[in-house]
Amino acid sequence: MAERVARTRSDAARNQRLLMDVAARTFAVAGLDVPVSQIVDAAGLGKGTAFRCFATKGDLVAAIVRERLDALAAQARGLVTGDPGAAVFEFVRLWSGALAEDRGLREAMDGPAPGSAGVWESYRALVDAVEALVGRARGAGAVRADVSAADLLLLVAAAVHAAVPLSGVDPAFRDRFVGLVCDGLRSGPSGTPPRSAPTHEELAKVWTGSERSR
Repeated sequence: MAERVARTRSDAARNQRLLMDVAARTFAVAGLDVPVSQIVDAAGLGKGTAFRCFATKGDLVAAIVRERLDALAAQARGLVTGDPGAAVFEFVRLWSGALAEDRGLREAMDGPAPGSAGVWESYRALVDAVEALVGRARGAGAVRADVSAADLLLLVAAAVHAAVPLSGVDPAFRDRFVGLVCDGLRSGPSGTPPRSAPTHEELAKVWTGSERSR
């Protein structure tokens, strides 16, 4: 009996992993409008099996986004021991690349996914990991004294969004736009922003939906 239970759990974990992997690849290329039925067929699974893994498409998307954000947070934490300025801009490269190469991630971060189960927690963990990098860079004078992790994440994402429609014209637009953001993050003479960086609480209001109903 115990062996059968263990085998059942192993099969369930394998099916869930397979479904997530196929969905992640599909969403990265085609975006989140791809129907789950297409993903299930590509994975070679039955609808009932897929439903047992994820009750809704939103649950599947949230699981993929959580995993991607957790991986980026781990990469950010791995850069903490490097040169403070180089570490920040290496993470910019990683973050901009992740967004540019994954249409599903871009769409999810603009939609309801950040307010879904666990996604906000993963995003906040990413913000905290990047803040550790930014804090070191501020201390070393490599970035402006008023720059925060939220500034970096949101501005780089905006640059990527601006560049994506132009990627078919020239892929270098992303490097240009992200480079301009990096120039703005670096220390040196600059004007005073009209307000301070977004706080965790302000981001939560937007991303968890409490401000969307207004």
